[in-house]
Amino acid sequence: FEVFVENLVIMAWMCLFMFAWFDMSSLQFPEYRWLFVLVEFLMTFMVVYPLKFLWAQKRRAIADLADFTLSEVVCGNESFDRPFVYSAINGWYGSLEAFTDFVRGPLRQDLLNEFSTIHLPFAYYFLMASPNFGRYLDYSLAMWRCSA
Repeated sequence: FEVFVENLVIMAWMCLFMFAWFDMSSLQFPEYRWLFVLVEFLMTFMVVYPLKFLWAQKRRAIADLADFTLSEVVCGNESFDRPFVYSAINGWYGSLEAFTDFVRGPLRQDLLNEFSTIHLPFAYYFLMASPNFGRYLDYSLAMWRCSA
């Protein structure tokens, strides 16, 4: 789950960084401001679509756990992996059916509960705010240096 959240954060950070860069660049070419706004608008779709895809993919994977069947799981080396994994499952859960019930029930429910709300570490908020913070810090320091 953490990798999923970090993907969301890094995509949001990249988008905000590009927005800040385009906004600063548009100041140099005010006659083309409409073009910069258009590119920012298109970038929004280019970021939102992958985020939506990641979200749907994660939801689908969790929903599929309701119909989990251990016999349909594919192993890399069927002759070694399947007996090894089955013996480990029997040792940990007592039976293959108990493991299947665990995946369909408590594991799926825990993942649904965790996925229903996303809690970001506080540092991630600073990371996502850094492109805009840096841009406005630049403005503020320039005005302060000029005694404006």
